[in-house]
Amino acid sequence: MAVEVLELAAVVAEKGNPNAITDAGTAAGLARAAISGAGMNVRINMSSLKDAKAIKKITDKLIKHEEKTEALTKKIKQFVLKRGEIPMF
Repeated sequence: MAVEVLELAAVVAEKGNPNAITDAGTAAGLARAAISGAGMNVRINMSSLKDAKAIKKITDKLIKHEEKTEALTKKIKQFVLKRGEIPMF
């Protein structure tokens, strides 16, 4: 669900009301934190699994979510900086 929040935040950052631009950035930061925490939890819990196929399947899905998270976060940051006319820092 947190990846879905990022997708929605990207829409708001790109097309939403400029007055809500930093809200989109904040939502992205919170969603990214949730995904990071969930990823750590999944990884530590996988250590108890013995099924190599299940581990591979879960790891592949997790990596896919993390890659999508990074891409969306970068996109959102670019929109927030540009549309919000915020100087790079």
